[in-house]
Amino acid sequence: MEIVFISMFLGILLGLSKRLSEKNVALLSQLAQYSLFAMLISLGAIIGSDSSLVSKLDILGAKSLLIAALSMFFGVLILAITLKIFKQGDNL
Repeated sequence: MEIVFISMFLGILLGLSKRLSEKNVALLSQLAQYSLFAMLISLGAIIGSDSSLVSKLDILGAKSLLIAALSMFFGVLILAITLKIFKQGDNL
């Protein structure tokens, strides 16, 4: 997992260094999109080949939907509270 964070950190540093031209940024964006598609296809193939996972997709889907909905709800709630706190601080 460390390699993921190190790679992300190095990419951020490269982006902040302003050494990439607009053409290179566009090329990297396309490369990232195609890589994401390849990973999703691979993940789908892995899930499709595991019969125990396929049989539990309805349960896993419902749980995933619940987690996503609760994450959005509480994210918006925390944002609203934070904005209210900072808005009150500006009036002081």
